[in-house]
Amino acid sequence: MSDPNSETSNFGNSFNAEDRRTITEPQTDWRVWQDGAVATQFVKERRGAILGGATQLEVMLELLPPRPPNLAPTWVLDLGCGDGVLLETILRHWTGANGVALDGSPTMLELALERLSIFHPSAVS
Repeated sequence: MSDPNSETSNFGNSFNAEDRRTITEPQTDWRVWQDGAVATQFVKERRGAILGGATQLEVMLELLPPRPPNLAPTWVLDLGCGDGVLLETILRHWTGANGVALDGSPTMLELALERLSIFHPSAVS
């Protein structure tokens, strides 16, 4: 039985019929993310509905090798970073690492910078 407080417990419950129809249509044109409203809606309303999203982050962390504390600064490049959720997860796991976030959507980059603002300014670019 799933945890009712998990991010996936209400999968699909917050969408109306139009959203369900739209979300199932294949998107092959990445330019849709240039629309700030689309990017913002995804982050605010749909990210939590990604089935297994939390598990994917946990698996990613299990696959990362340990980072020795005396290691020279490590840089992580997140291509297509979206709102920066993956880079944030890695930077929390690898204390002292730095990150570069790149995305084709100006709105997503703004959201990533906001999310990553908890780290030292020189740690993220």
